[in-house]
Amino acid sequence: MMSTADRIDRRAFLGRASAALGLAALGSTRGLARASAPGGALGAAGPVDSPFDWAEIRPGVFATTNLATGGNCLAVAGGGACLLVDTKFPAFIPRIARDVEIMTDHAPTHVLNTHHHADHSGGNMLFTDTAAVIAHENGLPRVRDQFQRNLSGITGGRRLAARLPEADRRATIEDVARLLDRAGDYTAESWVANTPVSTARTGLDLGGRRGAGWAEIRHFGRPSHTDNDLVLHLPHANVLHTGDVVFNGLHPYFDANGGCSSAGWLETLTDLDDLCDDETVVVPGHGPFGTRLMIREQIAYIERLRDAVKQGLDEGTPLEELRTRTFPFMEGLGLENLRENAIVFVYNELTGG
Repeated sequence: MMSTADRIDRRAFLGRASAALGLAALGSTRGLARASAPGGALGAAGPVDSPFDWAEIRPGVFATTNLATGGNCLAVAGGGACLLVDTKFPAFIPRIARDVEIMTDHAPTHVLNTHHHADHSGGNMLFTDTAAVIAHENGLPRVRDQFQRNLSGITGGRRLAARLPEADRRATIEDVARLLDRAGDYTAESWVANTPVSTARTGLDLGGRRGAGWAEIRHFGRPSHTDNDLVLHLPHANVLHTGDVVFNGLHPYFDANGGCSSAGWLETLTDLDDLCDDETVVVPGHGPFGTRLMIREQIAYIERLRDAVKQGLDEGTPLEELRTRTFPFMEGLGLENLRENAIVFVYNELTGG
């Protein structure tokens, strides 16, 4: 078993290594010429036989869109390096790691958590001793506090495997068995990012040509979906991974315990839209990838939600009644179980409850 001292020394080494590999805070983006997006068909066929529905959305850039298995991942191939965005749940991360190495010809050297939620950071334990795991500093104590939930993602991994097609369950159950053999080695720190960031822009050069291999990690300085949202922008490949700041075709999740702000969320969405043009491939936290239109639809959802709740308040509608309502802008969306949560959150936000 690795001692606490060994783990701390290893994490210090990884922090130094990440700097050597090109992780640096950026005061501006001057000098980063905006190139036209590389070729590559949007939604090209998956590059590996995998239950996670990978698609190569730009050359060397691969995205998942499997709603049942947690947040969407992104893998970016560099020159002798590889970035993985988000790590789903523990039971799935061994297969995700194998997929990424096949697609990019490199194990992840960098891992980015778009925020602390367990379906985006639950697989961190596979990388915190071998890669630079990057997250916003606000998310570190939140990940630390969800240790028991993360551990249950291993001990309850067989239940998670049931979310996969039957043909893929056996391999995942075998992965879970191997993780269980190591479960006693894991502590809360096994999931905590070893490379925290807090600046508005953090540049990451993955090596090779400055195409998909140049990345910018963005934080917009305000609470949105959570108080620790990061987005990944590939300016030359013209790709944006939004994390859960965008849910595509779904009700979004308003996390009252995670620092959410609907007003801040709207501002951040506007900032995200400003990063896009009509050719940008947008990968949301959940739902299919597509264009900037999903960002604008998310703006419209939150604006209409705030207006509908305010109208209910102005009319004196009690929360017990308001929370059961649906509105035209809410119809036909997935994750229906989150509809009531959205209404209650905004009601409490507007009333100071």
